[in-house]
Amino acid sequence: LVVAMEYRGRRKAKESRRRALNAEASLYGAQEAGVLEAEGETERTFKVSQREIRSEVAPASARNAWSREASCASVSTSENGRFAVACFESEVVALDLLQQTERTRIGEARCADSCFLQDETAIAVAQPKYVYVYDSGGVEIHRMPHHIEPEHLEYLRYHFLLASVGRSGYLKYHDVSTGSPVSQHKSRRALATFRNPQRATLSLCHPNGVVSIWSPAQPKALAKVLCHRAACSAGACAFDATYFATGSRDEGTVKFWDLRHFGRPLHTLKKPPTALAFSQRGLLAVGHSSGVDLFADKKPRLFRPYLSHRGPAVTRLAFRPFEDALLLATADSLDSIVVPGAGEPDYDALEGHNPYRTATQRKAMVVSSLLDKLPPETIALDDVLVGRVATDPAELHALKLETQRRANSPAVVVVKKKTRGRSKLAAKLRKKAKNVISEETNKLRAKLAAERDAKNSNKRRRATSADAPAAAAAAEKRPATALDRLFAT
Repeated sequence: LVVAMEYRGRRKAKESRRRALNAEASLYGAQEAGVLEAEGETERTFKVSQREIRSEVAPASARNAWSREASCASVSTSENGRFAVACFESEVVALDLLQQTERTRIGEARCADSCFLQDETAIAVAQPKYVYVYDSGGVEIHRMPHHIEPEHLEYLRYHFLLASVGRSGYLKYHDVSTGSPVSQHKSRRALATFRNPQRATLSLCHPNGVVSIWSPAQPKALAKVLCHRAACSAGACAFDATYFATGSRDEGTVKFWDLRHFGRPLHTLKKPPTALAFSQRGLLAVGHSSGVDLFADKKPRLFRPYLSHRGPAVTRLAFRPFEDALLLATADSLDSIVVPGAGEPDYDALEGHNPYRTATQRKAMVVSSLLDKLPPETIALDDVLVGRVATDPAELHALKLETQRRANSPAVVVVKKKTRGRSKLAAKLRKKAKNVISEETNKLRAKLAAERDAKNSNKRRRATSADAPAAAAAAEKRPATALDRLFAT
């Protein structure tokens, strides 16, 4: 009885502790990302400067505001938001944003674009002639001569595909796991590219104002949308793959579109953009010649942005995943500003988003992602191909079964008997069978030859036995001669 009471007490203690931990975890999970809120009706959040934000946020978030004095052409981040690679005038630099140190420096490398591959140990750089791949030490490990004069790079991590658009107007896909080209399409030259985070389709912004959506499995564009009457210079897709935004510097507008149906734009913003970017929580950053403006709602107003930052002309924008920070590549420097409410507060370590992972965890993540690699055929506008069971109608299923049964059944050749004609099927089959030499045909031919010889010998024997009496009778009817008298008895 005492043992049973002690067991019940321990079980109740464990149950209460489990409930307390679950309640605490639910509280942590229910927290929302922090946003910048105005205290009164007359206060505006876009008037808050970065200095005021740094003084109010936590020290870890305040470290996300920094600047690096050098002309920067492009910038991109890793999937976990810890690393960034930037193309400067004559070098490519990979940065560890968590430690705020320089990780890799590739000197004397003029490039138009760069990006990380499956992890931060491989960097793809679009140089004037080809695409080159460097390791974390800055050593060239691969050259892709299939990609000629590249201008834009995009990496699809779930398919292990590196896509590039060159000056010649070709969209090319390269499988980095096997090192072989997958496909290339005549897409025409693009001024900007952006990818769909959920469906892995690539969208190209063309000089005629058209945005084309591509897949490596289709030789033609999946869709073409006339977004602007002038050149389309920038574009970005929301993280939930529901909306996308396009901008035209010549037309001076930014338009919002619904990916579920291509009709009229949902909203138009009068702003000449140079770069666009969506954050994980739906903030839209619009870069222009005098800085960057951020909007928090789907119908932004021109004079009521969520946040503003004034500076030199922006050439490229990149939000840091799982961080409230925005990277700005400008003509004078590479800047990072604090944007409250931009990133997701929680990350999924199973997806490889852990910024504090070790080398062993990184290698395990690469192996796991390689085992879960998706084929290029799964890239489509409709996302029903991945994660669902394909169901066919009953008629189509019956037709497939009948086709399989016919393919697996032995072939039966029905020969029609024809009396005349050399070009009939039976004559063709006989002529075709004469050229076949096998053990069975040799035995059959030998048997037929033996039967033929036996038949001929029987004919000769019958002919000989039939001629013997006739010869005797003829000899008796022959007239007598002088010799017959000599030998007579």
